[in-house]
Amino acid sequence: MPAQAPTKKFFSLEEAVALLPFVRATFAEAHKAMLPLRDEVILYKRLQQSREEEALDYDDPDLVAINQILEEKISAYEDLFRLWIGKLTDKGIQVKQFEKGLIDFPYRSADTGEEYLLCWHLKDDGLFYFHGPNEGFAGRKPITLLPE
Repeated sequence: MPAQAPTKKFFSLEEAVALLPFVRATFAEAHKAMLPLRDEVILYKRLQQSREEEALDYDDPDLVAINQILEEKISAYEDLFRLWIGKLTDKGIQVKQFEKGLIDFPYRSADTGEEYLLCWHLKDDGLFYFHGPNEGFAGRKPITLLPE
């Protein structure tokens, strides 16, 4: 029997608002955990570039060591990234731009059956905007216009 696609979760406005403390805390913890590692990746990329310019060949022991450390740091960062994204997506939340804290909660109008996305940004104090599935952040509208 073929695997079934996961059922898309839809949120009521109340459910989405109730999840905001969890979402905000998740982003805070994730950024705190990931920032030092991201900075190390940037540092090692700069070291790699600098060493590549100085090295006569790619077998240079210092360059090989830097490349190995860089690969390990990138792998660890990607693992952390997947872990934190999973904490949100496991609840049905759509992560649009993780670094900026931009997410959407899928919503379906009970009146029309149309789908919308309740849009939240880390800088938002609450859930104030929504947009259509193909409109994106630039197409945000005030939540007061959301069809019930």
